[in-house]
Amino acid sequence: MAVKDIASEIKIVPSLLPQTITTGEPHGAAVDTADYNAVAIELICGAQSGTTNKFQIQECETTTDGSFTAVAEAELDADAYTTLKYNLSITTANDNLVHRWRYRGKMRYVRVIAVADATGGLIVAANVILGYPKSGPVAAWDA
Repeated sequence: MAVKDIASEIKIVPSLLPQTITTGEPHGAAVDTADYNAVAIELICGAQSGTTNKFQIQECETTTDGSFTAVAEAELDADAYTTLKYNLSITTANDNLVHRWRYRGKMRYVRVIAVADATGGLIVAANVILGYPKSGPVAAWDA
């Protein structure tokens, strides 16, 4: 039985909206982390139909597209399914999973980008989970 209210303590923001990636490098939306003390990123992957699709978590102090850089490996903690902390390659060995990272960097904005494999596709989405707000509650629930 749940007795605590988690909804007022976290905010889930989509960075990469659900889509099938077949070509190109879709860049997820920059997510502002300024009002939160904890950040996690989740990458939701479907079945891999090509050889490999790659993903990277990036950070920046502004929302300027060309200013984002890859998050240093020391600033990410990965879950048990995510053997690589950054530049994650999705293959048939690790598809159909939700990959998660804890972000410990100091930059204001984070996002997820994809580098698609031209030989196939992958259904994917990425969320940034913000927690421990500096002032709460985060949001009210609709009745």
